[in-house]
Amino acid sequence: MATKPIRSDAGVNCGTAGVAAWQGPAGTAGVYVKTGSGLVARRSDNTDVVLSSAPSTLYSNAAPIGSVTTGEIDAQVYTMPANTLTVDGQRLQITIGSNHAANTNTATYRLYIAGTVVINQARAISGEAEMGSITVVRASSSILRWFSSVVNGSTPSNGASSIVTDFTIANIIKTTVEGPTLAADMTSRFLRVEFWP
Repeated sequence: MATKPIRSDAGVNCGTAGVAAWQGPAGTAGVYVKTGSGLVARRSDNTDVVLSSAPSTLYSNAAPIGSVTTGEIDAQVYTMPANTLTVDGQRLQITIGSNHAANTNTATYRLYIAGTVVINQARAISGEAEMGSITVVRASSSILRWFSSVVNGSTPSNGASSIVTDFTIANIIKTTVEGPTLAADMTSRFLRVEFWP
């Protein structure tokens, strides 16, 4: 079977380099098409076979928000619309980042998903940065499973658990910061939420 050219949905030929492995399921014909939904094989009857799905960004905020009082304050907040996760196996990929001020005050950074604390990092290391990735998967009609990988400075930590929630209502995903002084002891740098069908 000859390798089919890849083209975008605008019809621009993207070439055939590296496509040999993408021969597609038996019976496919025509071209491989890159759409907003991912890479699909277009059959001769104009039906598509999805080869890979593309994520869509639901929320992205890189405006730094620092602690300004001695209590916990909301930093980046995303309200996920009702019925965003409708099928078991659908997932969210959440990326977070924060940093500690140039002092040794103990400050706290948290990530909440549907009212549940998923990341709770209290630290007092001057100038330390934190970056993390959290995968959230719909496991059933009322259960989310999450898996995290976070690095504080050079110290990695991992976590996993479940959250009971109602997918038919809006759910909030947010970061918060809390410091012991009125200065910006902790700053939330970014929150990004992607949906993977």
